Order: sequence, then structure tokens, then C-alpha cells
Amino acid sequence: MEYKNGIVLSGGGARGFAHIGVLKALEEAGIYPDVISGVSAGAIAGVLYADGYHPDEILEIFIRIDIYKLLHFNTFHVGLLKPDGLQKTLQKVLRAKTFEELKIPLTIAATNLNLAQIEYFDKGALIDPVMASASFPLVLRPHQINGTYYVDGGLMNNLPVQPLLGYCEKIIGVYVNPVKVQTKSLSTRNVADRIVHIGLRANMLHNIAHCDIFIEPPELVNFHLFKVSAARKIFDIGYTYTKDLLSKKAGI
Repeated sequence: MEYKNGIVLSGGGARGFAHIGVLKALEEAGIYPDVISGVSAGAIAGVLYADGYHPDEILEIFIRIDIYKLLHFNTFHVGLLKPDGLQKTLQKVLRAKTFEELKIPLTIAATNLNLAQIEYFDKGALIDPVMASASFPLVLRPHQINGTYYVDGGLMNNLPVQPLLGYCEKIIGVYVNPVKVQTKSLSTRNVADRIVHIGLRANMLHNIAHCDIFIEPPELVNFHLFKVSAARKIFDIGYTYTKDLLSKKAGI
């Protein structure tokens, strides 16, 4: 195999802060990803990690920033917000400008709106694929690359394990969108959130079988997709859950 450890980072909005905690716990256990596949929030966490930032540094980058100030209201008819500020921030903090300059090989998944299919990016300029992958439908405007519109890759594949198949001795899948059994009545907001998560989960279930280790912190059910104010708490959940999981698994 070309790589020892590959890691797949799902989408999940603010829950993506858990990815950073997971990466920190893996490092402390002596497990370092040799290659990364990420989508949406996982693409953002993945690109910063692949660029050489320590998990604590990645968390602090976003703790220092009011992410809502990076998103501006948009008159574009299929997106409420435009992520210009987020794009400028990534351009500022990323030292690598192309995939080839990253310290760890990275693949980013995005949904091609024109062709209605998933696409994987692993060459050339970095920023456009990251922004395309993170363009959550109806919230952020679609991102255009060479005349083609792209949206959140999680729409079609929220655990993009495919780019790693056949290249890794071991694949670690990290999924941050657990769905709990709902016995109480749902508010309008909770209905929308639940529908999104059921849809995201459905398109990734068959990919779990390809993961030698699957990490899905159940406590993340308590956090809304856009609960960015809970970044540190979400980070801690990813970290603690992974530490506990690894302590129970021998020979990892």
C-alpha cells in the first residue's frame, strides 16, 4: 500500500470542530494521517491540518474569528449568504496555495451542480475546491470553478472514502452527524435539522464498511449545524471520545 493511515473527514457544519479534536487525540496516540479525504467542514479542517497546522492552532484560528462576520447577506437567489470573508481568511492563513504544496496529500469532494455528481479535487489551486465543498445548499451561494457551479460535497457523499480505497493499509472514518432516536414532538427548526442529517447519513452508510476505525461521537447530537459558539466544547467532545475509543481498542 502507498500509505499507512488514511483519514476521511465528513461534513457537519459547526460539528466539524470535532474533527480537530479527533486529530489531536490520534496524534497523542501516535497515529498520524498519511493522506486525507475531506468534505465540507471536513475539507476545511483537512486542508488546515494538511498545511501543517497543529489541531490546537486550527481551533484557535476559528475561536479568534466571529465566523458570522465572515458571511455576508447575498442577493443571489439560491444562497442566503456569501462566504467572501471566510474565503479571504483561508487565503490569509493557508501557507500552501496548491494541493501539491501541502505537507499531507489531500482530496476534497464537491458536488457538481451542472452534472449532478460528486467530483474529487487533488491537484491545482486549493481555495476554490475548499469553498465549493463547503457551500451548503440554500445557505451559502454555489461556488463557481471554470464556469461550473459546485455546492457542498456532503450532499452526495458525506464520507468520501473512495479516493483512499486501495491506497491505505488502514482507513479511519470520522463522521460528526449522529442521529438520535426522536420520541418527542419536533419544532420546525428541529424538523429541518433532522431532515438534513437523515439525508446526509443515508448517502454515507455503505462507506462505513470500508473504514477500519469508525469514529462518530454520539454527544454531537446535542449541537445544531450552525452552533459555532460551541466550537471549543465540540472540539473537546471529539477529543475525549476518540481518546476513550482508542483506549478500548488494542493494536491500533
